[in-house]
Amino acid sequence: METDSSGLDSDLTAPAPHLIQGFTLEGLLGQGGMGLVYRAIQQRPRRPVALKLLRATAVSQRAMRRFEREAEILGKLQHPSIARIYEAGVIEAGTDAAGAPTPYFAMELIDGVGLCRYAEANDLPIEDRVELFITVCDAVHYAHEQGVVHRDLKPANILVDHSGQAKVLDFGIARVTGSDQTLTTMQTDIGQLLGTLAYMSPEQVVGDPASIDARSDVYALGVTLYELLCGKLPYNINPNSLPEAARIIREEDPAPLSTHDRAMRGDLETIVGRCLEKEPHRRYASAEALAQDLRRYLSSQPIEARPPSGWYQTTRFAKRNKVLVVGLAAVFVTLVLGMLGTSLGL
Repeated sequence: METDSSGLDSDLTAPAPHLIQGFTLEGLLGQGGMGLVYRAIQQRPRRPVALKLLRATAVSQRAMRRFEREAEILGKLQHPSIARIYEAGVIEAGTDAAGAPTPYFAMELIDGVGLCRYAEANDLPIEDRVELFITVCDAVHYAHEQGVVHRDLKPANILVDHSGQAKVLDFGIARVTGSDQTLTTMQTDIGQLLGTLAYMSPEQVVGDPASIDARSDVYALGVTLYELLCGKLPYNINPNSLPEAARIIREEDPAPLSTHDRAMRGDLETIVGRCLEKEPHRRYASAEALAQDLRRYLSSQPIEARPPSGWYQTTRFAKRNKVLVVGLAAVFVTLVLGMLGTSLGL
């Protein structure tokens, strides 16, 4: 987790260290709607950890299941670019007035910063950013091979430590696929959005969990790569207007990378564009396929992705601008009929 030197937040109630046997809390690292994450020292073995606790105000059967599922998912993922989990348990005497049990898990403490912040702080050239991003793709592909779709990939959930090692975090809303899905995956209601809007795929903003698979993560990787390379997001969306933001993601084409930096024109722009295709079947089929094309780009080999054809771009334009196209077609037909009538009259 990213270190917050400010220590414990005075507005939040920190559980007393003795309530968590074997851990000593040192400071608050971060917080979300469901959980609090503390920097802590595990006594046996003695090592720094990130200790995540479910908020007392968020305790419910549904929240408990999601929290437990995140611990289960992290427990099955063993990859150098995915934060490891060390221990999980329940604080029997909770931190709220009712003393409700509070689940927790201890995970690897990543002393680093977000992916884009790291690249900017170290002024990484394009090639180094791509190489770093390939390690992220490898980690995501590994998770997919284990049947785990992250569903919330973004630069803030990818930390880079001081050695330059990227680590994927926060599998709190991950979806498990495969034969054990009914046992390990909490049902998400249709219409419920989980994730971060700016990085959601078109099928994810619809809110239908059945349509989300590894290719949704590929889309989020594309948004992340776009931001990593040019410092901007592919869409200008207003998170306060959810319907309009969802429409933009589903219908409008992203600004090409080269509009921000002409050096991105060519293969790199094509690779990112393929990740951001609206239809899942037009994207890379896997994070591994994306990584392979990025490796081809770095070694100056021909990439597999190809720019969209002129016909496909025309049909996309027609779908987005039905009224305009119908109007132009009507004008065209009127002109043709007028010319034909004039010719016959002659």
